[in-house]
Amino acid sequence: IGLNVKLPGNLKLDQAATDLHAQGLTLVDRNLLVAQLIAELDPILSTVQLNGWQDYEPEWRELDYLLGQAVTVKTINAEHQGVSKGIDNDGHLQVQVGDQLMCFSAADVSVRAAK
Repeated sequence: IGLNVKLPGNLKLDQAATDLHAQGLTLVDRNLLVAQLIAELDPILSTVQLNGWQDYEPEWRELDYLLGQAVTVKTINAEHQGVSKGIDNDGHLQVQVGDQLMCFSAADVSVRAAK
């Protein structure tokens, strides 16, 4: 998970970005923030590991920013442009590239909304 606490004002990025401070959240100790995230995610991840993610799937799909959007997926070996189809039951990102549904699970995948 990439999480920006407070981005420098003069930072030049090639895509839209935000941070917790810009969203009106009080700045907190980063270690405390991570501890709180772990405390919130641990029971959810334990439930998913035991029972699958079907209980969380509807909410995930509702909040999936890239679902149905044109995306570019960059891996170590290639770049693929297509339409995000969300994630499958194993958590793989699904992207429709032409007539092929491709699944990505590597940690070395960078996904961007297509320009």
